[in-house]
Amino acid sequence: MSDEQIKEWLMEGMEGEAYAYGYRKLTVFLRRTYGLCINKKKVYRLCKEMDILRPQRQKRDSYPKKLARNRIITGSNQLFETDIKYGYIEKTASFSSSPFWTYMTVRSLRIIWVCPVRQRMRVVRYNRHYLNGNYLEQIRFPFFVPITEEIIFRGLIYKYLCRKYGFGIATIGSALIFTMAHFFVPMLWAALFIMGCCLAYLFKTYQSIFAPLSLHILTNSINIIALSWILF
Repeated sequence: MSDEQIKEWLMEGMEGEAYAYGYRKLTVFLRRTYGLCINKKKVYRLCKEMDILRPQRQKRDSYPKKLARNRIITGSNQLFETDIKYGYIEKTASFSSSPFWTYMTVRSLRIIWVCPVRQRMRVVRYNRHYLNGNYLEQIRFPFFVPITEEIIFRGLIYKYLCRKYGFGIATIGSALIFTMAHFFVPMLWAALFIMGCCLAYLFKTYQSIFAPLSLHILTNSINIIALSWILF
């Protein structure tokens, strides 16, 4: 494949409906649109030759600082503005099956595999007392808690660690902090660590906080519905 043909496709990706900015987004665009598997370093080199990266660096006041290189983001509200305004949510609905089923399996079987019998009984007694008639808590748990956690652990902590140490350290570090934040359930630490890794992988794969957030809300909703049905 000639460089000139690739450059034409890159311009189409930036100016067409895809509206892909940054060499990482353009690399994904080439793979999904034309089936071209190309090294992102080559895409970066071609973008520099075409001088299409410089305008992004000059428009930091009007364009989110995140761009496509996992740099900086100022304020948690821009996490959602970036997804909505620049169309990063387009591909987030088609989740990869591997992290999805890993996450759902851990969430479904964690009580059976991880929790001792006596601890499980304590958790059930506590939930029966706490959730009985508390409809506000049943709304807060599946919706507001995931939004807060994803903004903190994936939107802020993961991005900071990824910028300084790379994807591997950022995934493990954010998952550990996510686990430590749930210190009050020590019998679930192993499961929570795996969940944190899966959510970080989704965030990296789809470059959008809506991917892990959607899965987080879905799982918490299933859990609270199942718990309410079992207890009441």
